[in-house]
Amino acid sequence: MRRSLPVILAVLLVSGCGGDGEADPASLGDCAAVAEAAVAVIQQTIDVLEVAAGGTEPDPEIVAGIEAEGSALEERAEEIGCTEAEIAGLMAGLADRLEAGTPLGQQIIEGLRTGSSGFFEDG
Repeated sequence: MRRSLPVILAVLLVSGCGGDGEADPASLGDCAAVAEAAVAVIQQTIDVLEVAAGGTEPDPEIVAGIEAEGSALEERAEEIGCTEAEIAGLMAGLADRLEAGTPLGQQIIEGLRTGSSGFFEDG
């Protein structure tokens, strides 16, 4: 777990989101749709983090899927011209859809509400 938790946190912070596989990122036509998909992925990320916090090793395939979905959503947002501020604002409005049972998960949700969690990779 000690090794996986930092990897999952890196996925969350670098990708900024993930996905539940419901929509192909290429089919998302506007920034609101990207933000909706991103929030769904963040819920998956929170769920994985909470499992890891409970001492269970997360499934590497799930972690890889979250990372891939986050990257695809980030790429799509850039393709359609979404700004970091726009995505952050949209995601802040959707943060109430998220659920967390641990302080870490609650911190992630609060970060979205306040706009302190970035969507795009720094640098």
